[in-house]
Amino acid sequence: MTSSNGDLGDGYYLTVEQENENADAVFMGISRLYEGDPAPSAPFTELLNIENGEPLGQGGMKRLLPWEGSKSASSSDFMIVVTDPRPKSVELRTAMKRLIGALSADLLAKCVVINTDTPAENRRFVKKNFSEDSGADYMTVLTDEKMDWMREYTALGEKRFSITMFILKEGRCEKIAREVEAEGMTETVKNAIRTMLR
Repeated sequence: MTSSNGDLGDGYYLTVEQENENADAVFMGISRLYEGDPAPSAPFTELLNIENGEPLGQGGMKRLLPWEGSKSASSSDFMIVVTDPRPKSVELRTAMKRLIGALSADLLAKCVVINTDTPAENRRFVKKNFSEDSGADYMTVLTDEKMDWMREYTALGEKRFSITMFILKEGRCEKIAREVEAEGMTETVKNAIRTMLR
């Protein structure tokens, strides 16, 4: 995968195709979130906790989002959100496995996966595929069965459903990568964090 500035191996987090798609979307006036746009907090309240199937609500949202007063993170901290609207997405599940195998515990603790599977389906997948010491318990998995969060964050894609990665910081979308492939997810996340922290 190459970017106009280099490739994922050289520290870039967007491919040429992703950069061109972003430029085309801006030119055509497509309404979607772009880097630097506000990251709405309210849609997080309706996401379902996979442990109990209940919506996070206002309190859960505040505990999750650093800029909303999370006691476990400073307000200037960032979070990584990986989302895929496809049910039982093999690609998203592969991406989760790759992230858990490659990211440190502190980065996994900042990682939130949002999909459309039921809370029970998500619990089964996590239990079946990750041992207790795998690091999966650091990652937060949430459910967006009605795709309301994904609509608000424009993560459904204009042409097809795919994986979208957001890095959110201080109430803003710092980095966005759309149509990310599972094989490149780890490099995309690491490179996006690296470019953000420069």
